[in-house]
Amino acid sequence: HLKTVLGDVVANYYGVNDKNPNEPGYLEGAGVSYLDISNYQYSLKSKKVLRSIKKHILETSTNPTAYYRDKKNHLPPWILFRNLSLWQTNSFYRMLQSAHKLEVCSKFVTKIPSDRQEITLNMFANTFEIIREFRNCIAHGSRLYAFKSKSKLSFKGIEKLHGAGTVFKSEYEIG
Repeated sequence: HLKTVLGDVVANYYGVNDKNPNEPGYLEGAGVSYLDISNYQYSLKSKKVLRSIKKHILETSTNPTAYYRDKKNHLPPWILFRNLSLWQTNSFYRMLQSAHKLEVCSKFVTKIPSDRQEITLNMFANTFEIIREFRNCIAHGSRLYAFKSKSKLSFKGIEKLHGAGTVFKSEYEIG
């Protein structure tokens, strides 16, 4: 569901063109690619994520991405996101502008008070990172009983979003 929502939000704000004007196959008049770094919060990790996604587009043999790359004149984001890894998907979410993150998050969290938006966005991203780590633990044959996520949900964030006493500090500290 995250991939579908991300694809819709990206298409809504940046269009469906995956190529910049200087790239072969560019759609005339389509504007800047939704994969252009200028659309997102810039960081070295953002560059790494976009490089990884562009490499994926060029090299994947998995449909529907391969089909759209080879048979159509563009690769819409909702098609691209279907084949991206959870790392690429979560990392892409983290690159979004805050308003766009909020739009994605609002499809999962029913009410986001204006004074808790930043906490909610961080908790949302960290939750998906924990899910990704858990999925990788299972997929790569690691011992599930020994799973410990490197990502954390902050105790203060839990208290601010769900109220004091939802989780006690002593429970939080033992995981």
